Amino acid sequence: MVDLSWVNPVLSLPSQLEREMDRRRAARATHEELNILVDKLLLDWYRHEAVISAAAKRIANLELQLMLAQADAQLQVPGKNEPEPRHLQWAQELLSRL
Repeated sequence: MVDLSWVNPVLSLPSQLEREMDRRRAARATHEELNILVDKLLLDWYRHEAVISAAAKRIANLELQLMLAQADAQLQVPGKNEPEPRHLQWAQELLSRL
């Protein structure tokens, strides 16, 4: 199971305070100030979305590389590739049916 708790981080108290101050400042802003803010936020949003998308792809690639490396390491463990007795029995049963 993959831990995705990092996807929904909790803001620190200083960040929460700054967010609340920004929200109150926006509530008192003029129409022109809000237009400027919306433009900035839209540009930031698209840039952040591209960064997050690229980071998620990179993380997925690194996780895949890690899984492949771990699987390769397991394959190289002596005795790890030996078939279990039940597998040999199944093979014998299948061969006897042929």
